[in-house]
Amino acid sequence: MKVALLLALCALSASCASMQDDKKGGGDAGAEDFGRKGPYAGFSLIQGFENFDTPSGVSADDSDIGIGLRGGMRMEKNWAIEGVLESVGGYEIDAGPFSEDLDMLTLGAQGKYYFSDRKVQPYALAGLGLVRADIDRFNFDDSGTYFRIGGGADFYLNRDVALFGELNINQLFGDVHDLDYFALQFGVLVRF
Repeated sequence: MKVALLLALCALSASCASMQDDKKGGGDAGAEDFGRKGPYAGFSLIQGFENFDTPSGVSADDSDIGIGLRGGMRMEKNWAIEGVLESVGGYEIDAGPFSEDLDMLTLGAQGKYYFSDRKVQPYALAGLGLVRADIDRFNFDDSGTYFRIGGGADFYLNRDVALFGELNINQLFGDVHDLDYFALQFGVLVRF
C-alpha cells in the first residue's frame, strides 16, 4: 500500500506541475504530442476490493497487491485500445475453521476515451475478457468472463512517460459469476 501511496503522490505532483505550466502559458505548446497516435506499454500495481456473493458462513477480504501489464495503441487523440494481463491474489476466503487465499488472473481488451490531450488526460474505459480463479486448498479452479467499466487519468511527466491512476468495476460471468470486484490501479505508461 505504501507503493500505491507513493505513486498517487507522484501523480498529484505531476498534475500540479501541469497546472503551473498552463498558468505560465506553456500548457498548450506541444499539447498534440501527449495525444499523438502510436503504441504504448504499461505496468501497474493493483488493489482488489471484493464484492463477492458468498454463501452463508463464508466471508472474504480484499486482495493483496497484484500486478498488471498493458499494451495499447492510441488510435486518435481521444481513442485508444489496449490489452491487459492482470494477476491479483490473496483474497482471503474464510469458511468456518478453514482459511485460504483466492487468486485471480485476467486477460482482456478494453477501449478508452480520453477527455483531453494535455498533460493531464482523464479517461473512461470499457472492456471484456477472460478470468481464472483459483483456491489451492479447496481444489477450486474455475474460469469465466468479465465485463469492466471504469475511469482514470494519465499524468504525463514528459512526452513519452506518464503515471496513471484508475478505478474499474468488474462484473464476472460463468462459473465465477459470484466473484465481482473493484480494482484500484496505479502505474506507469511508456509511449513509443
